[in-house]
Amino acid sequence: MSEVYQFCSVCEEKLTEDEREYNKKQENFYYPVCTDCIDTTIDKVFKVLDN
Repeated sequence: MSEVYQFCSVCEEKLTEDEREYNKKQENFYYPVCTDCIDTTIDKVFKVLDN
């Protein structure tokens, strides 16, 4: 598959063109993630690591 799905697999929001390109570059065709969900996950990971 060479096209990225149009919606975030986490929050189901429509992806921007930049987000689609990022996911395509990462070869993440089936479960694309928006930048907001990536940022949220990073924050959660850092919070757990700090404890």
